[in-house]
Amino acid sequence: MYFLCLNNAQKVLADHWPRTVEGKPVLQGVQTFTLGAVSRAAAAVVFCPITVVKTRMEYAALSGVVYRNTAHALVTIARQERLRGLFSGLGPTLLRDAPYSGLYLLMFSNIRDAMGAGEDSPGLNFVAGALAGGFATLVTHPPDVMRTRCQLRRNMMLNASMVRAAGLAACQCCESADA
Repeated sequence: MYFLCLNNAQKVLADHWPRTVEGKPVLQGVQTFTLGAVSRAAAAVVFCPITVVKTRMEYAALSGVVYRNTAHALVTIARQERLRGLFSGLGPTLLRDAPYSGLYLLMFSNIRDAMGAGEDSPGLNFVAGALAGGFATLVTHPPDVMRTRCQLRRNMMLNASMVRAAGLAACQCCESADA
């Protein structure tokens, strides 16, 4: 989904960007970051319900809620919590995913160009990807923790000690982000 959005956004926006002598669009830093961020944000919105189900099933032992399978989890969350439950944690997800992808794409492009790596340089592309991914992960880790706490918050509200363990401040932050 991310690459589909990225590819389509590049095609649509290419007409509005300056072009090189060869006719290729010039992707400057802000434009590269924006392409990555917007493409990932679109994918995150589409896949948020699946991510909520995944997170809830992973932490089922903490919450005390047992799902028979993925479909049962999806239906249960949708019935009990409606769209708000299926899209819980979307705010922190966007705060994590959009900057991560924007930073990753920007850093990867710049590192790869600085190393003189081309499409036929898999080793250098791997190094550029690892460096870019490490940096982007480091910067976006706090919103990832908030996202997980928000997606678990509703199940954990049944037990006040679990809410404190999950971080009351993060839950309150998610209330305003999800509203």
